[in-house]
Amino acid sequence: MANIYLGLGSNHDPKRDNLRKAEQYISQYIGTIHQRSSDYETEPWGVKEQAPFVNNVIVAESYLNPAKILSAIEKIEFVMGRQRTVKWGDRIIDIDILFIDQKTVSTIKLTVPHPYIQERNFVLAPMKEINHTFLHPILQKTIEELYLSSSDQSAVRIIGK
Repeated sequence: MANIYLGLGSNHDPKRDNLRKAEQYISQYIGTIHQRSSDYETEPWGVKEQAPFVNNVIVAESYLNPAKILSAIEKIEFVMGRQRTVKWGDRIIDIDILFIDQKTVSTIKLTVPHPYIQERNFVLAPMKEINHTFLHPILQKTIEELYLSSSDQSAVRIIGK
């Protein structure tokens, strides 16, 4: 069994409800959620001309292999109505695999750890809340160190559990 760190985000109303619904699907299709950060209101990253996001990070225990986790995530996003039209565009739900324990994965469809973690405060802030001492298996820096050295200037504001 592995600890899967997942980053969730939505900028379609009702944003927080979308995260809760995704968490229910994750519990059903991926594994037991045993930790969840607070929700954070965040500025869009990549494409700035869109509504703010609500993001969080969860940790789920799962027996699934990385390919099956990705397949389950794609199914959840599809069922919830996500349409992939613009890269980094607005979305009802986005679920990213951030880490799978200390494992690394590099395939055509999946890279773990997620390649942009160190550049995204909307991931680093909730991840820091959950496990600030987690060591990035490639960069060999803790989440706290990555957060403190991040060049991302985007606003990240905690809005509750």
